[in-house]
Amino acid sequence: FPVTIITGKENHVIDSNPKSVADLCDWLVATWPALNDATFVIAVNRKIISDKDHPISENDEVALLPPFSGG
Repeated sequence: FPVTIITGKENHVIDSNPKSVADLCDWLVATWPALNDATFVIAVNRKIISDKDHPISENDEVALLPPFSGG
């Protein structure tokens, strides 16, 4: 499921103040439960993050990216 189909928008400014990627994921799924079944990776300030404990600051840009492969 593309995130834009689930959320209805391409860009969001959130009122929540997540402290980590895990906090953000919890908020996203609570807000849009269908994201629980979606596959995506998270980038913070254009860097893909695999550590769910990675901190998020107030002005960070966070992107949900579809799965991709490269070579």
